[in-house]
Amino acid sequence: MSTQCLIIASKLILESTSSVINECSYDAQAVYCKLEHHAKMFTKAQLVKDYMMSDLTKSKLDSSWRGTYEGFIQMWKEKMRLFEDMTP
Repeated sequence: MSTQCLIIASKLILESTSSVINECSYDAQAVYCKLEHHAKMFTKAQLVKDYMMSDLTKSKLDSSWRGTYEGFIQMWKEKMRLFEDMTP
């Protein structure tokens, strides 16, 4: 492992980053690029998950709903299923 990779590895505490470092053990630039991509994707996924939870908790069956009661429940259950698929 290169010195640059050792420096990067010593600063990181996430378990998921160790596999990235092991994949690119001799290329610090590749490690940095992959970790940057991973961080951006993690942040985006967290934002999407937060939005989905907000949407679920704010859903109301009132006069603004343009369907049947059964349709509302099916829609809500589908949103919940999608949310649960995103959570570990």
